[in-house]
Amino acid sequence: MELITLDVAIDLILPIPESESTDTVTYVIYDSAGATLAEGSMSFVADEMWKVNYTPDSEDLEVYDVIILKGTDSTIDSKRENIYQIIGAPATIPSLESTTSLIAICNMALSHIGAKAIASLAEDTPSADACNTHWLGCRNAVLREFNWPFARANIILAEVSSATHPEWDYVYGYPASCANVWNVFNEATYDKKEEQNFEVFYSASLNRKLIGSNLAEAYAEYTYKVQDTAIYDNQFSMALSYRLAAAMAHDLMSDPDLGIKMLNIYIALIAETKRVAAYEEKRKPTQTSATLDARG
Repeated sequence: MELITLDVAIDLILPIPESESTDTVTYVIYDSAGATLAEGSMSFVADEMWKVNYTPDSEDLEVYDVIILKGTDSTIDSKRENIYQIIGAPATIPSLESTTSLIAICNMALSHIGAKAIASLAEDTPSADACNTHWLGCRNAVLREFNWPFARANIILAEVSSATHPEWDYVYGYPASCANVWNVFNEATYDKKEEQNFEVFYSASLNRKLIGSNLAEAYAEYTYKVQDTAIYDNQFSMALSYRLAAAMAHDLMSDPDLGIKMLNIYIALIAETKRVAAYEEKRKPTQTSATLDARG
């Protein structure tokens, strides 16, 4: 089962083998008693994957705690179902750590590949061992994939006077909390930060990662390695669950093809995230303030 919380819109993903983007695919969402909660048309994602955006209603909590998503591809007469478990109303959720955060994301990943769920990472079980092995690497990999708004931060870079580079006027230290640097700029170039050149490189003599730039008093816009899973947004959590599932498929299921399938779903989700973000960025007003909020 995939774990989702109430009162949030979430993309429910359903694979339909042999389907194509031009097919006609519809869905119905049922509760555990068989009553219809929602229905309509599904949207094609990529690689035989389809989705529907659904918002559970907290008022229905006493009526159902399990929903069934059923997709029908009328073009090729193919059907597929996924089951999702709802974990209770916000008022009854004791903590995000125990429900919607790390453990829930791990259980989402485990459910994708048909592995046993966990209650704690401290368990002496294959599922918990796999989650402990792959969580950090997968989390950092997904953070590096995209300039996630929830993890976006600006920081004043510290110049490293003992380091030089033949192509750059200034050399700065790489932020320790950084998953990926997206832009390097200063106050004079903030409104054109995407146009500024920089380079991340390694200094063997200092044994550290550095940033080269021709800008004085530079800032970096970067993805912060957010550890508090309560801050993660839905798209990130869903993408992370599939990336984690891909990494754990071989360990737990000894099925390399399943891992490839999970990775393809992950790639499709990231592509969709970037597409939506690009659309929203066009409506983002230009910020020209001379004062930047530096956050480390």
